[in-house]
Amino acid sequence: MQRRLLGGTALDLVAAAALLLPWWREPVTPVLLVPGPTLALPRETWAGWEVLGAGGMALLLVPAGAAIVAAAVGRPGAWRLLIGAAGVAAVVVAVSVAIDRGGAAQGAGIAALAGFAAAGIAVSAGPVRVVPALAAGAVAVIVAGLAVPGPDAGPAGAAGPFVRLGSLDGAGFRSGTPGTRAPHPGLTVLDGGAAVLTDDGVVRLVAGGRAEVLARVPPHGRGGEQGVLGVAGDRVARWVDAGVVMVTGLRAGDPVAVRIRDVAAAGRVGSDGSVWLRAAGDPLATVRRLDLTAYAGAQDLAAVYLPVVTIDPPVGSASLDVDDLRPVPGGALRTTGGRLDRVTPEPGHVAVTTLAGGLDATCGLTATPRDAFLRNASPPVPDADGGVWLVDDHRTLLRLGPDSLLRAVPTPLPGVVTDLVVTPGGAVVMALEGPDGPALWRLPDAESALAPLPAAPPWCAADPPPVGPPVGLVPVANTSGDPLGVPLDATGRWASGRAGATGGIVVMTPDGQRLPLGARQDGTLGVVVPDGSGGAWWLEVTGNRATLVHGRPGLPQERFPAVDRPAPEQGSLLLPDLGGRPPLLGTADGAFRIAGGAAVPVVTGRIDGGVVRADGRGWVLADGRLLALDGDRVLGPVIDAGAGRASDVPVVVQLAKGVPAHALALPNAALGLDARGRAVVVSDGVVLAVDDAGTVTPVAQDPRLGAPHTVVGGLVDVGDQDTLLRVELPR
Repeated sequence: MQRRLLGGTALDLVAAAALLLPWWREPVTPVLLVPGPTLALPRETWAGWEVLGAGGMALLLVPAGAAIVAAAVGRPGAWRLLIGAAGVAAVVVAVSVAIDRGGAAQGAGIAALAGFAAAGIAVSAGPVRVVPALAAGAVAVIVAGLAVPGPDAGPAGAAGPFVRLGSLDGAGFRSGTPGTRAPHPGLTVLDGGAAVLTDDGVVRLVAGGRAEVLARVPPHGRGGEQGVLGVAGDRVARWVDAGVVMVTGLRAGDPVAVRIRDVAAAGRVGSDGSVWLRAAGDPLATVRRLDLTAYAGAQDLAAVYLPVVTIDPPVGSASLDVDDLRPVPGGALRTTGGRLDRVTPEPGHVAVTTLAGGLDATCGLTATPRDAFLRNASPPVPDADGGVWLVDDHRTLLRLGPDSLLRAVPTPLPGVVTDLVVTPGGAVVMALEGPDGPALWRLPDAESALAPLPAAPPWCAADPPPVGPPVGLVPVANTSGDPLGVPLDATGRWASGRAGATGGIVVMTPDGQRLPLGARQDGTLGVVVPDGSGGAWWLEVTGNRATLVHGRPGLPQERFPAVDRPAPEQGSLLLPDLGGRPPLLGTADGAFRIAGGAAVPVVTGRIDGGVVRADGRGWVLADGRLLALDGDRVLGPVIDAGAGRASDVPVVVQLAKGVPAHALALPNAALGLDARGRAVVVSDGVVLAVDDAGTVTPVAQDPRLGAPHTVVGGLVDVGDQDTLLRVELPR
């Protein structure tokens, strides 16, 4: 019997030694995305000790070691019992690995066979009556031990209908690990399921939350924070260098290697298999289309040769940004400014149709898409049935159905969404940033989890008609990336210089002349404003001290004594005075006149803008209201919402609800003078003109307007690529 027990011990040691052999091999062959034919990589293998971890190895090694000790001290009964326990442990551990991982490599098979033989020797070496107790005890211990999460246990969990698939904050980018490392995760649909786009390549999470790497990116071939732009069929697009996008195959041996150079910006791969991008040197509104399946073999193309979707910004809508666009068959979807839009190419232009999203926050989420107020909406994702999914305010999952009704999942998302996709089977898969870190979550049969939203309340004014026509925007100059680039008049004169260092400031004229205004001497350049007669005023700031400087072509520079800046930590601005007088200094504490080396208060309150006409009549935005000035004397409020000054309700919504023009709140307001000398307030695209009698009249509405500069002869806005645009009001 002793010889049999020695043989059983040897078999237990063989099972233990099998921990050094491969116990698991990944089921798919990953590829390396190189600028050429796609390369196959060796399949990932895990040794037994990696698969089991310390707890699993202890279950296999401790009984075998104890059997050796029992043999050494001359306890044949315990020796036999421990040989059988170690053998059963090896069998159960190996079978558990095969079941858990969907297969096992040769090391697990060797451990199982050796363990089975050792257990058989233990049974045959003595009375059979001890075997049931031995087997039952060993299995109970082993199963209990395997229930303890080891290194290969995938994190599980649920929050209402949402199911956690695995972590996106794993230890590395390797098949078989619990979760994966994805610092900037994007999602795509691949082979009917969701896959994660990372800086390292493409990976998906399978049973138990373990990673299955599908494609790797060479460490030297990464570009940008999100290297992989997306997948379409068996093609993948990614940044490979600054300004270079590469399209390669996702299957080993695929010869496709299309290099697109001179790319200024690129969005994500859409459901139609294309990327919308912009070439270097294109106007910012230009969109080009790269079809991932349109090219074969190895090619090197300049982005300017790609088909153009549009070169002009849409009229009456926010300009196109390829980063916001999600291509779909026939166009693209986007969320911008609280709205879900469909962008459709038309001959010579693009049409933008708002599908959902209103302007009135009091409407809330409603079944009628155009009335619903969307806050911080995520990029939209289409599904196979013609619906569109998006997340509102980071936590509410919405679907706009083909029946033009908006529905929501009542249960809040268990984290802040960073990306989502919809699988062909109807599941929504989301990358979420939750309390326990980034993770991948799934909503199975997502459409059945939706619930109706209420109708819009009767006071809802989500989509009021425009209060006036669009403005005219006439290009008058281009500052060509100049860090100063401040417009001085409506004919195209502007001030050039380099902010942040001493040096000269010159006036650039439409006919190409350079007229010196003077040189900065101290500190950092602050605000520069026109003086009304061809020159400019500016601030030179050093710490808490500010020096006011006046420069005019052909005349000596005039410098005022430095003054202490009120509320210096809040910054300061100069309020243009087109009468040649020193401009007022606007701060968080009020507007001040610089005189005699001191800042003398003129207006109290937070100053957000101001302007003074050549005749001395002026206006300032102070604490959310518009005040009229005559010289340094405050005449009183012209527009004042009283206790509602801090409201962020858009002006167009307030007007639709009957708020008088003189009682409007002015969110995101800017102030200037038009060509007729009227004060003009621009708030969320609405233009309010104020005459000398204090009458306030809405005259235009244009979402393209930002914060126009007051110049000699009217208003000038800064458009795409540093173009200076004269603003022409319709009346």
